[in-house]
Amino acid sequence: MLQGAVTAIPPDSIRETVAAVFTQRDYYRPLRRSVWQYLVGVWNDAVRMFFTAFRDVPWVKWLVIGTAAIVIATIIARMLFVRKVQHSTTISSRTSSFAGDPWTIARGHAAAGRYLDAVHALYLALLESLARTDRLTLDPAKTVGDYSRELRAASSRTLPVFRDFARVYEPVVWGSRDCDQKCYDTLAAIAGKVVK
Repeated sequence: MLQGAVTAIPPDSIRETVAAVFTQRDYYRPLRRSVWQYLVGVWNDAVRMFFTAFRDVPWVKWLVIGTAAIVIATIIARMLFVRKVQHSTTISSRTSSFAGDPWTIARGHAAAGRYLDAVHALYLALLESLARTDRLTLDPAKTVGDYSRELRAASSRTLPVFRDFARVYEPVVWGSRDCDQKCYDTLAAIAGKVVK
């Protein structure tokens, strides 16, 4: 026999109790923060397990430190290289020894045997021509890829010509190809299709 009668708990009372418990600060964790904490915890556990597993192997510590140093040095070297290339590709007609438009400047550099300067001037001539005909927005911070995307977005008819120019020009700028008379002539022929 039951000693006392069992009374039913009203459902509203249960909901209010559960709501009161889970609205307390200890139970509040934003999803973004808890996912971030979980990922950081997994990373920390993985690093801890790695170093614990190789604690008795002395060269692993130096291998990790050396690898990290190489990665950091590579990142810094790339940043410096990109800055140097961007600086060298910015052509100013004020500093040129040839007066006039970039097309004339390119011819003058080529006649003097300065083919690298000549192809940079050709690039500027091409960009200025595209700015007039295709409403391309010139910006010294933009790359060849940026201009290609802008021409593609505008459905420009000159995009194939610009791509052909870029295929020859970029290896010269990034140093994997030498710039000589033949390279200049090729780029001048491509740019001549657009430059007015």
